[in-house]
Amino acid sequence: MLLNSPLFERVYCKENTGWFKWIKSRKLLYRSTKQYTFMHVRVPKNFEFDGASIPRFFWRIIGTPFAPDVIIAALVHDYLYRHGHEIGISRKEADTIFRSILRYEGHPKADIMYRTLRMFGSPNYKKS
Repeated sequence: MLLNSPLFERVYCKENTGWFKWIKSRKLLYRSTKQYTFMHVRVPKNFEFDGASIPRFFWRIIGTPFAPDVIIAALVHDYLYRHGHEIGISRKEADTIFRSILRYEGHPKADIMYRTLRMFGSPNYKKS
């Protein structure tokens, strides 16, 4: 699992802000099982993100935005929503990568989170 590796140690919460900072540049590998293609995403050092956008009301059902099985998926997804257009990754691909990481981490609600993103995530994706 990603979070049992040094990856999770590279994320820390900025004091009392609810924002996280990725403190080491690391190449993250995503493998599409449908197309058998490989995609490398490098999240730059000091990239700031706010965890998964899960309303507090749903934390008991889905989990918190800062849970170990969510935080790396949220990091990659936030980066792709802000910079995916620069590297040719669509919103749908970013959402699919998010779901893939959640599944890899064994998150039981990965598909629900994916469908929610597909319904409500569009305003947050930076197109240019």
